[in-house]
Amino acid sequence: LDLWSPISTEGAPAPRALACSAWIADLDAMLVVGGRGGEHTGAFYFPASNHWNAISIPDDILLPAWCTSTWTGNELVILWAEGGVMVGARYLPETDLWLPIPRMPDSPAAREHFTLAWTNETAMIWGGLGEDIRPLGTGYLLRIVH
Repeated sequence: LDLWSPISTEGAPAPRALACSAWIADLDAMLVVGGRGGEHTGAFYFPASNHWNAISIPDDILLPAWCTSTWTGNELVILWAEGGVMVGARYLPETDLWLPIPRMPDSPAAREHFTLAWTNETAMIWGGLGEDIRPLGTGYLLRIVH
């Protein structure tokens, strides 16, 4: 029998929509960051104990109201559209370290509502909506160098 149960709101991040999230198996926790209403906040949720732990986000990481994320096995890769191109950030929960993914000469044109997946050292984006709000039939690979 399937059963719904509420998640604690004590210590939860600010209410939000369109946030980025991922399951962090090593921590047995869900990580939630960004989103409309929570652009510069985030937290881990631990279902076993039904509690939240806030995380720090430095001032130079400006999470947008809408983003897409994927878990690599040791970091959260977050991508979004900014200034006509794709940019993002990487979050390493083990060290609480944020690294920007800056605008690059080969950055793809901005898109929203795209899919994002991870394999080995590569983030893959596909589809989404272009700046003209038309569906895109293209994708890009972003190699993450550690």
